[in-house]
Amino acid sequence: MKKILLLPLGVLAAALGFSQTLKQPTAEARHVEILFLGAPTANGPAHDPVERYRVLKKALGVDGIALTYTENLADLNRAVLDRYDGIMLYGNWNQNDPMDPAQEKALVSYVEDGGAFLPIHCASACFGGSEAFVKLVGGRFKSHETGVFTTTIVAPQHPVMRGYTGFETWDETYVHDRLTDDRTILQLRDKEPWTWVRDQGKGKVFYTAYGHDMRCWDQPDFHELLRRAILWSVGSEVRAKVAAMKLPKLEQEAMIMPGYRERKTITEGQKPLTPAESLKLAQVPNGYEISLFASEPDIVNPIYVTWDHRGRAYVVETVDYPNNLQAGNLGHDRIHICEDTNGDGKADKFTLFADKLSIPTSAVFANGGLIITNGPDMVFLKDTDGDDKADVRQVLFTGFNTGDTHAGVSNLRYGHDNWIYATIGYSGFKGTVGGKEHQFSTGFFRFKPDGSVLEFLQNTTNNTWGLGTTSDFDILGSTANGNPSWYYTFAKEIYAKAGISQPKTPNEDGNPKYFPASMDIRQVDQFDRYTAAAGHSFYTSERFPAEYRDRIAFVTEATGKLVGQFDITAKGAGYVSKQLPNNLYSSADAWSGPVAAETGPDGAVWIADWYNLIIQHNPTPNKGSAGYDAKNGKGNAYETPLRNDSFGRIFRVYPKGSKDDVNPKLDPRDLNSLIAGLGHPNLFWRLTAQRLIVESGAGSQTAVTKLKEIVKSPTA
Repeated sequence: MKKILLLPLGVLAAALGFSQTLKQPTAEARHVEILFLGAPTANGPAHDPVERYRVLKKALGVDGIALTYTENLADLNRAVLDRYDGIMLYGNWNQNDPMDPAQEKALVSYVEDGGAFLPIHCASACFGGSEAFVKLVGGRFKSHETGVFTTTIVAPQHPVMRGYTGFETWDETYVHDRLTDDRTILQLRDKEPWTWVRDQGKGKVFYTAYGHDMRCWDQPDFHELLRRAILWSVGSEVRAKVAAMKLPKLEQEAMIMPGYRERKTITEGQKPLTPAESLKLAQVPNGYEISLFASEPDIVNPIYVTWDHRGRAYVVETVDYPNNLQAGNLGHDRIHICEDTNGDGKADKFTLFADKLSIPTSAVFANGGLIITNGPDMVFLKDTDGDDKADVRQVLFTGFNTGDTHAGVSNLRYGHDNWIYATIGYSGFKGTVGGKEHQFSTGFFRFKPDGSVLEFLQNTTNNTWGLGTTSDFDILGSTANGNPSWYYTFAKEIYAKAGISQPKTPNEDGNPKYFPASMDIRQVDQFDRYTAAAGHSFYTSERFPAEYRDRIAFVTEATGKLVGQFDITAKGAGYVSKQLPNNLYSSADAWSGPVAAETGPDGAVWIADWYNLIIQHNPTPNKGSAGYDAKNGKGNAYETPLRNDSFGRIFRVYPKGSKDDVNPKLDPRDLNSLIAGLGHPNLFWRLTAQRLIVESGAGSQTAVTKLKEIVKSPTA
């Protein structure tokens, strides 16, 4: 296979003739936005568009090219198309039938008004009954054989081809007909036009016959061809906007990392980026934006974030994880209150609420304080004198095994029933709570906020971290090892009363491949799939579009540097969970590692980015599995100097132009403010108001009377 020089964006910019626009400081800095229009795989199983999209998304993320996938032909309307710089078509649609007239008109007018169109391979076999579509492509698929070949570049000075030498591949040997005369041929296969471009109105069209299956799509040289095609076809104004981002150069340095996929040692890796530079490599859905709320040195290694009744963020940080667990009050971990005091969306005040913790994994407010996990203990922290520093530290109960620190308790959540819910991994729990002995592992449980009663609810399929609830108190979660979405059925005692054994939580997610934005994905198993799903939080406010509310769950996957989106729908008495091809967040920065994503009090989704090159806990590398021999530390994670404790970021994601949810100014001393809070559109505020009412004690009868009045109201 011939090798080519992969040109950086700035060099390619000069080659494409727009170097003068690169330095324009007034250009809007942003990614190229491409809509990848695929088709159901069943339309043509050999083509599998969503898999081709997955591969291309990985290849182009470092270049500032953001792909959005759809299989919905109804998206061929100007309201949707105009949100994108270009449309890439790959899939099997109606080979001999005409295109829907309205969709045809929308696509053609979009291109003529300056949009880019990139039909790839089988796109030339679509909508053969539509003369306007065939003309837009520049020709139509007629027939094919197969073979291994290298094309001939016949326009080496064209901006797409300049410096490009091509590659050898197996592919279908397309032959075309109904060719237009206004094409510029870039490549020939023998004498057959293979790759061409054409202008239509103000827009540009790029077509190539490459791309039947992964023998072509897996080749870096094919990725480079499509990268060049995208940057050329979107035009100089869009290229200038990408150039204005000043994408960071990903510098490599010598290091030793286990290569489980390659079964050999990885000898170099990317250097870390500043928060501002890392943000340039982050992608969020089209029409959304991402902003930095807090970062190092103010916070490091954030593992969880929650909020008090004032809407202030409490960030849980752990540098002891995974191998430096400390006993008692000798840990190095902490919780910071992070406040934005000037309304610019970024924290500017940091107050140390608690320290000397060790491997706290999450936190939840209850009884006027904060319940946290802390090594083997469940601990209650409270500030009693109003200085925002915890002066009460009480162990509610103990018994969490710490032999493996990534298999302990996680994801504390306040339930609608006023109990605290949490997950537990295979390290398990053995202890006495409220005079009753308990022993369990790998599942989830609940306990009363005062620590007086504990109940194990159901076993999951394997090591478990993620947990989330809808506004209706449906309980779902995620595990490691290929089960990113499960749902709770019934408590064990209900099955026992029926005389049947309780099953593990059902798995209805299909163990899908995920969709990262870079090629440098390091995993130990479950390659290209969810192996470290650490969250399952639902969107439970109204700042996002209506289709998100109580339906989309955010599953963090730090090994993929992404926050996946799962569409949860009812199926009988259970649920079906389908991963969407478009993430809420993905990054081409090798250090990014999102471990929590939660709907915040402002209606944005807050993401805790662990920001660490090493995410995986175990298994222990050895020469046969990963290229070198390592040993485990006392937290059962393999030891490596690359586990970093200097970085960490908190991001917020929200629709562009949207406003923060209204802060209802809940006052624990004012019952009327709490009752009003129960009507807030954001579940965070409703549950917080409910908790404060329950905890108020005094005036409880008054609260009951007011709640009865609300229930009786015709608008309730």
